[in-house]
Amino acid sequence: MIDDARTEVVFDLHAQVCQAIGHPKRMQILELLREGERCVCEMGPALGLRQANVSQHLAILRSAGVVLSRREGVWIHYRVADPRIFTAIDLMRELIASQMGETHALVEAWRNTRPADQAQCAAQEV
Repeated sequence: MIDDARTEVVFDLHAQVCQAIGHPKRMQILELLREGERCVCEMGPALGLRQANVSQHLAILRSAGVVLSRREGVWIHYRVADPRIFTAIDLMRELIASQMGETHALVEAWRNTRPADQAQCAAQEV
């Protein structure tokens, strides 16, 4: 069992980042920031959200250290703190795509091994 206090801190930080990026709208925000720095005022219309909602999501990403902000007059601009976050996101998407492919292959194999009358019922259920 891992019992070291430093390990616990690392796991907590890891969980904070994963929770921060784990929301669909925050993932969309990160996709916008993949293109470069953006003003909050640009993100709302692009995401179909009110600026207040975008700001709340950005605050969560900022508190987890995922994004950085800078003020320019009345505007606040955001960028990713470390572009390696996109590597992590891309790896997760590859994993999901692989799992979806495996699941699809299992379902198709299962359907192909069923008697014809059961396979026809299963096809009608989908």
